[in-house]
Amino acid sequence: MSAVNMAEVLSKLTEIGEDPDDVTKELERRGLLGGKLAVFPLTAADAVVIANLQRKTKRMGSPWLIVPASDWRFASGSRP
Repeated sequence: MSAVNMAEVLSKLTEIGEDPDDVTKELERRGLLGGKLAVFPLTAADAVVIANLQRKTKRMGSPWLIVPASDWRFASGSRP
């Protein structure tokens, strides 16, 4: 998961009254965050790659549904 996605999720949880610090601590306590779930930074180059996916895939729906998992990688070369 990118740090941007995590920020979005935590922001949505804040809207319904959850504390983002508490949620993060709970995810860590359960071994999810920092364990099963890794959070990757998102660079400016990654943002460009994602924006280009929008243009190429808009007519097909979500870009994440049509890009094979083997092709998932950030512009830096790291994999989610």
